Amino acid sequence: METSFAITGKGYVIVAADTTSARSIIKMKIDEDKIKALSPHLLMAYSGEPGDTVQFAEYVERNIRLYQIRNLYPLRPSAAASWIRRSLAESLRSRKPYSVNLLLGGYDTATHSPHLYWIDYLGTMTEVPFGAHGYGSFFALSLLDRYHDPEASLEEGLATLKRCIDEVSKRLVVSPGNYKVKVVDKDGTREVELQGLSALGPVCLGDLSYLDKVKYHISVKVNSVIQFNLAETFNFRAKSKASVADSSVWIAQRCQISSFIPLLSDFSFNTRVKTVMGGPNLEVFKFSLYLFIPIAALVHFGDPDWYRKHVVPYREMLFPPLERTNQDIPTSQGGVRDELNRIRAERLAKKAAREAEEGK
Repeated sequence: METSFAITGKGYVIVAADTTSARSIIKMKIDEDKIKALSPHLLMAYSGEPGDTVQFAEYVERNIRLYQIRNLYPLRPSAAASWIRRSLAESLRSRKPYSVNLLLGGYDTATHSPHLYWIDYLGTMTEVPFGAHGYGSFFALSLLDRYHDPEASLEEGLATLKRCIDEVSKRLVVSPGNYKVKVVDKDGTREVELQGLSALGPVCLGDLSYLDKVKYHISVKVNSVIQFNLAETFNFRAKSKASVADSSVWIAQRCQISSFIPLLSDFSFNTRVKTVMGGPNLEVFKFSLYLFIPIAALVHFGDPDWYRKHVVPYREMLFPPLERTNQDIPTSQGGVRDELNRIRAERLAKKAAREAEEGK
């Protein structure tokens, strides 16, 4: 049940991987670091067979460091990705291929741009704005496609990553408990912490300060008040491009809780959109549309008169008439043999005539 994510943003790449090491139904450890720092501006998250992943990750790390020692400068992300892909492709054609899936993220100090490469165990490589490996990718890729923003700040990127981790923890039967998150940008690589993950369990109010407790209770109350007004909130942010703090103030004013504006301005809370169906009449209309349009198409286009009127004339325009086609096609083995002998004899006769003309 290994899971790894990677997201690019404005000048950074976030790489996250679970910390669970397991075999079959046995969990070996929960503090495994599955993200290698290959160079000062290059990270690699790996997943797959336990032995292959560790050996291949260390092999890549040592070779990239050796290249930097020999040449006095590190490999750029694109060059490192190409070399790693070639190493996997060569191992795939050997007797002992590596079963490793990789997410390679790096910051190119020459072009000042982040890069993320998705590589699988078959040696397939492509540059992507976001990527995932493992069972968690079944749930995270749709979320990343919906919420990823290439111009997002680091805080917004971490929020998107947290959304993916929460979804995997909620949907996956056996979800990883903890994740290790690392960031690479112009300042190098570093590890960051994600607070309040649902995978770590519910919020324990006893561990919060008094102000945090007040904020938590306010968020619970506000969530129940503004559910009906959430669509207008999103429209407000989309039209005015307001920040989270401005949106919080607008929500408080809208819900007549202006006394809590100072607390809401620096506190983000989760809200859930309640999906409402369009009503029975609309649903019946949609079902009728889906059901009867194919039936009507079959009845209309399957009519023999319509076929003779529209298809047969067009077919005669495309293909020659029957009398202009070759009707003497052999259908038996003897007929095919005689036809081949005739063609061979004609070819020899033409060759002899050509040689006779050249001899003159």
